[in-house]
Amino acid sequence: MLNVTYLSKHSFLNDMNIQILHYLAENNASYKPFATTTADIAKAVGSTQQTISRRLINLEKKGLVNRNATLNGLAITLTKDALNLLKEQFTLLSSIFGEQEELKGTL
Repeated sequence: MLNVTYLSKHSFLNDMNIQILHYLAENNASYKPFATTTADIAKAVGSTQQTISRRLINLEKKGLVNRNATLNGLAITLTKDALNLLKEQFTLLSSIFGEQEELKGTL
């Protein structure tokens, strides 16, 4: 059964925002600032640079990323809230798609 509480609590999380958070997590932005550009993120998630720029601003307003301008682009770090959200998503998906016990025996 789909967790309605999770969906209502995170209604701003559309596919693109999730893709951006996953991309940042895959690049270790949870452990240290990840040096990148909005163009690089756009290429990775199949979007435009302008869209990624707007999305990062919104994710920062929601408290999910910290952005700092650098000479070569951005240094982005996921916040504790973002990590908790990703862990919550992982737990939810694991409960749906995790290993299922096979019952054996006779009735």
